[in-house]
Amino acid sequence: MKKDLASYIFLIISTIILTLSSCNQGEDTQGVATLVPTASPSGGEATSEVTLPPETLVFWAGIDADPTLAAEMEPVVMLFAADAGLAYERREILAPDSAPQNTRFVVALGPAPTLGNLLPVMPEVQFVAVGVEGLPLTANLTTLSSGGSESYSQAFMAGYIAAMFDEEYRVGIISLGDEEGRRYRDSFLNGAVYFCGFCNPIYPPYWEYPLYYEVSPGAAPEVWQQAAEDLISKSVTTIHVAPGVADERLDIYLAGRELMIVGTSIPPEGAKANWIASVEMGYLTGFEQILWDVFRGGALGEVLLSLEITHVNSEYMSEGRLAHSAEVIEQLANGMIDPLGE
Repeated sequence: MKKDLASYIFLIISTIILTLSSCNQGEDTQGVATLVPTASPSGGEATSEVTLPPETLVFWAGIDADPTLAAEMEPVVMLFAADAGLAYERREILAPDSAPQNTRFVVALGPAPTLGNLLPVMPEVQFVAVGVEGLPLTANLTTLSSGGSESYSQAFMAGYIAAMFDEEYRVGIISLGDEEGRRYRDSFLNGAVYFCGFCNPIYPPYWEYPLYYEVSPGAAPEVWQQAAEDLISKSVTTIHVAPGVADERLDIYLAGRELMIVGTSIPPEGAKANWIASVEMGYLTGFEQILWDVFRGGALGEVLLSLEITHVNSEYMSEGRLAHSAEVIEQLANGMIDPLGE
């Protein structure tokens, strides 16, 4: 009887110990984190990051842009793009739906007639406009102007230098026949007269110099050749070709006819011997720095430019003449001389 009771008690104690052990094990497992495989939002496949194309600079030079100025500016723009880590593209046409994806910077060479439409619809893009008139001031636009009074000052100085060089004042211009072309021509004539007064030659023939010949925009070579021959027949010996008419072939033709030339750009190889000098807007002076300033700090608004006498033939333009020309340029910039005489 005592043996059965002891066995019964042992069985009860064993059962209690096993029960407590099981409870302790359950409590330990409640604090263990369980890793549960999770599916990606795409249904179990690994997601991939979207890679944007590189930030891009666009050099926008349309078919009506000055090809000589475009050729001078493009290397500067390309070098800036490379140094700034921007991809580079050149476009003749630019619109919001055709611009390179991730465009950050646009250098637009005038006339660029649709630029004003792009400014509000591409607010994240910084635009630097060269020779584009009538644009509103916006937070994404920097303008370097070549029109208005600046271009008239350019014409005035071309006339002034031509008359200063030609001892007989037999000076002429081939200009465009539209309204803007006539104002440019008048500024050239005023510049010549400002230097020589009545501009009367000493020896015949006694034409009323300076003279001009108008051509239509986009005139064929035979038209501007006829313009040159008309002025030559009137004994013009020093000539200026207005922007928009200027053509490398025309410059070479004029030099071949032994005319002396005051230009507005780089002289072609075939005309260098007859090239007195060029009167240029100061686009390239500090142009790369302007691009950096915009790139780092945003739009600069309107950047004031000054005229420069470049591509000088020292045989025709002495240091004294250059210094005197610089004084006249300063008077034009200060408003002391009105190139149109209005």
